[in-house]
Amino acid sequence: MSVNKKTVLAIDRKLGEHLLKYKKKTPSAMRMHIMKPWLSGTYNIDEHFDFQYVHQVFSYLLDEYESPKNQLLQPHLEGWYAINIWSIMIDKAFLNVRDIELVRGDSASVASGNRKKNNRNKAEKGTSGRRPDGIFKSTVNNHEYGGIEVAKTCQGPHDKKQLGDSLKLGKLLKDMFDQLSSVVNHNEAEIEVVGLLYSRLQLQQLLVDYGGGSCLRLIKEVQQMFLCI
Repeated sequence: MSVNKKTVLAIDRKLGEHLLKYKKKTPSAMRMHIMKPWLSGTYNIDEHFDFQYVHQVFSYLLDEYESPKNQLLQPHLEGWYAINIWSIMIDKAFLNVRDIELVRGDSASVASGNRKKNNRNKAEKGTSGRRPDGIFKSTVNNHEYGGIEVAKTCQGPHDKKQLGDSLKLGKLLKDMFDQLSSVVNHNEAEIEVVGLLYSRLQLQQLLVDYGGGSCLRLIKEVQQMFLCI
């Protein structure tokens, strides 16, 4: 369905060239590249943050990969992956976004809570919002732009827990879309909210936008394994 289909912004050419430099065939080659300074001048967060973010992600993950503990090969609780892998790749990426923060720790969604308060279906009990594992929200108001769900395990695309978390996240994104719709005077074509569903080293992105008429569109990207284990 191509109605109101969003286009992906092109990556900055210099940033793309910087990223490709980290494409190495062996850990030793990666280590040699990482140990070299990538910036010769003075660091400026507005100009260099994305470049430094790329460098930090590869540096940190290489440390984990080279560790004699072989922690990447061991099963862990979901909190270990959230702290040691995904906080580096996801949370750090928003440090230079002034008005958006990622709130972790089962914070209740305002958008979901408002929907429950306005819902006349008495079969749905309670008015507190859904509590995802993370919410992308504004630092100046109650606007929410996306969420995160963490699955403890994933046995494939038909895993019941994975499907359940995906459904939960999809409903949350719909609530956020409805909240933002009122903010932009119901000009839904301008809105897109994003969800991240991850389990151990696997990540899937969900997008919700306006599909035309009275329909919202949910797009699920193919799961990606970020580290080969």
